[in-house]
Amino acid sequence: MSARRAPCPARPRRRGHELYRARRGSSSSDSLVVTHPFHPFAGQELPVLFTARMKGVLVFVCEIEGGKRRISLPQSWTDRGPEATPNRFSVDGLTAARTLVDALTARLQLSEGDEE
Repeated sequence: MSARRAPCPARPRRRGHELYRARRGSSSSDSLVVTHPFHPFAGQELPVLFTARMKGVLVFVCEIEGGKRRISLPQSWTDRGPEATPNRFSVDGLTAARTLVDALTARLQLSEGDEE
């Protein structure tokens, strides 16, 4: 006579982690485009498996390498995130700003040296 085992209870989700299933009927929710400029998959369209909310941030879980692996992408790194504001600095803009700050700092140090 074999002992009957009780069914395994569902593992409770950690607080702040909710799971949402992506709708399969709509092509707009089947895939997304990675828009983060420094991400290795930038500009690529990836299939969405499901979405989850982790610590208040919507995250998309996508397939890569033909379904062999999965990656998680925050909404802000995808085409479903908010539109980029026009006044954001690009890498070139930040580099130019740093050059300007360095030049002003050097000039200030020179003028302070003349006063002594």
